[in-house]
Amino acid sequence: MAEIWKAAAITVGGSIVSGIASSKKAREERKNAKEDRKEMTRDDAKYSSILSRFEAEQEDYYNQLNRQRKQRGLAQFRQFSTVNQFAPQYLGDNTEIVLPERPDINKIMDEVDPQKAPTQGAKKSGSLLGKVLGKIF
Repeated sequence: MAEIWKAAAITVGGSIVSGIASSKKAREERKNAKEDRKEMTRDDAKYSSILSRFEAEQEDYYNQLNRQRKQRGLAQFRQFSTVNQFAPQYLGDNTEIVLPERPDINKIMDEVDPQKAPTQGAKKSGSLLGKVLGKIF
């Protein structure tokens, strides 16, 4: 009978120890998940701001390009104008539209994060992907 109580005590003690260990592991996993969510949120915010800046610059570039094309068309139309016959002092608006440099998302990313050089490998130290791959392998 004493052996049964010993076996029961060992079983209860083992279940308590495994319960504490699983609780500690769950707490650590929640902490790691929270850190990963923070990092993902930070990265998401950074890259969405880069993307919105790129889209705004690209929209401005194409608006200026369309204005430049319209101006070129008007310049061709003005050669048939007879305004200079009845108003020779009229000069008109001869300012040319300056086209901005075409936006490049790689340049914008380098401006935002210049110390990070693009790498070829999928596993980077300190990155979320590197951490996940490190846990898998």
